[in-house]
Amino acid sequence: MGATLIGAWMTEMTLEMKAFVTMGTLLITSSSFTLAKTLRDEHETQRFHNQLEDARTEKRLREVDAA
Repeated sequence: MGATLIGAWMTEMTLEMKAFVTMGTLLITSSSFTLAKTLRDEHETQRFHNQLEDARTEKRLREVDAA
């Protein structure tokens, strides 16, 4: 990211073009972090859900064995 930003500011472009490239780089970086966090949160939610289902199954199996 840093190399892209430095390269954008070192090239022969108008200030508007440099600002456009800089904003695009910042937005795509922000979007990448947001996507990674969303996928991580979804994965953690699935793990928690699976743990609950496993606990319910174990409880039912214990009830059946006790009966």
